Amino acid sequence: MTGWRERLDVIDALEAAGWTSDGVYPLEILRMGEAAFAIADEAGNSVLATGGWAVDFPSDVPVLVVVAACLAAAGQAGERLADVIQLRPEGAQR
Repeated sequence: MTGWRERLDVIDALEAAGWTSDGVYPLEILRMGEAAFAIADEAGNSVLATGGWAVDFPSDVPVLVVVAACLAAAGQAGERLADVIQLRPEGAQR
């Protein structure tokens, strides 16, 4: 299943990596330095913006890919994904 519920895993992982929310918008915007991540709509589409560019992630892009892109955009490429996101075998129940 993809969509906004899966994007909550992205929020959890980014918060674990130190990203913070300004708490102003209904769909949370998380920031780390100049990088910003937001869930764009209830379908789970999201966006990552930094340094004058933005990348749209359709809801079917895996959580792992979105988190890795966010960490790289914030200069946190040294963070181990397993430290900020629970990795589980494909098809495993949540």
